[in-house]
Amino acid sequence: MNRTSKRSAVVAIAAAAAVLVGLPAVAYFTLTSNEDTAAVTANALGTPATSGLTISASSVSFTVAAPATGPAPTAYQVNRTAPAPAVPNVCSVPAAGGTCTDPSPVPGQTNTYAVFARLGTSWASLTPATVTAAVPSNTVTVSAPDLLAADDSGASNTDDITNDTTPRFTGTATAGATVNLYDGANPTAIGTQVLGAGVTSYSIQVSALTGGAHSITAVATVGANNSAPSSALAVTIDTTAPTASDIQTGTGTTAGKIDANDEVRFTFSEAVDPTSVSTGWTGTSVGVTVTFRNSNSSVASQRIQTIVVTTGGAAVNLVGQVGWNQSYMSGANNGTSTATGTMTLSADKKTVTIKLAGSPSGGNTTAITASSTLNWTPVAGPKDVAGNSLTSLTPVTEQGTADIDF
Repeated sequence: MNRTSKRSAVVAIAAAAAVLVGLPAVAYFTLTSNEDTAAVTANALGTPATSGLTISASSVSFTVAAPATGPAPTAYQVNRTAPAPAVPNVCSVPAAGGTCTDPSPVPGQTNTYAVFARLGTSWASLTPATVTAAVPSNTVTVSAPDLLAADDSGASNTDDITNDTTPRFTGTATAGATVNLYDGANPTAIGTQVLGAGVTSYSIQVSALTGGAHSITAVATVGANNSAPSSALAVTIDTTAPTASDIQTGTGTTAGKIDANDEVRFTFSEAVDPTSVSTGWTGTSVGVTVTFRNSNSSVASQRIQTIVVTTGGAAVNLVGQVGWNQSYMSGANNGTSTATGTMTLSADKKTVTIKLAGSPSGGNTTAITASSTLNWTPVAGPKDVAGNSLTSLTPVTEQGTADIDF
């Protein structure tokens, strides 16, 4: 028998009893049912208000407030209804309203919540508020860092060789992640950035790096989830200025005589930027004019030679003086003697080679049979590939044992 039938039966029995005891039948119907009153009150509970939805892979939060109409709730109940299986009471919200936080939404799916206003422990609003949250995947990703072009100094802004000890690195990561950069196996981050909601790009300036090779990786974190370490970026920090380190010659046609196919090789301590040696030069073969001159001196070590570039008429930033220590041209002062040739840069970018196309003109060259040692005084101008300028103009002596040059 249902509750209505039971109440009808009670009414009938009570009416009969009233007749038997001589009371008016209407007297019974002035009584009220507590259950009916509670049911009517519950039916009047309105739909709660919700606002301020915040979503991440590890939590969903929103604010719950009282319904606009109806009695004041004594509590709220929030159930996650999708995806299956449903989860009741994902959060606790007091009667005055407040924030509901689901600490473990289903990542990578749309999570749906039903928000009920409650009256006591037995009654809830018939129409709940519905909150829908598209929860992102908890798979956290991060790209390999890239040295910012503006901080990649020197010959190239893409070679990852720089004299900037606190460069910036850029990349992408999961929105809202905390991105940490690391150097090699060192577990201490060298730079950190917290991405805002919806932000997927990072730009991080690292703490000072020492000179030498570095291996920079990135790791992104969202909540309790970490990305795998990114692939490493090899970066070289170079703050050391290049220096002249050696001068050598190569024999062409006749040993001990300046003529066709002779070479003069100028070597630096590290790779140099060819454009700093000659404007616009890439290191490939370029035509030059080589000017030889014997000084007006009987002192062999004071006999010098200069080199200029014919292409564009600009001087090559290479030679201040070369001490031959021999008289390769007859007479104490034979002015200038010139030869054409080519200039090339070695594969490691350390050695500039001048190769003559023929014998010099304008002076009488002689064959030398005695061994000697050259010296080279560089000029300012050359830079290494990181952009550090040659500053020492100290003469450099030919390495190895004394020999017959040219």
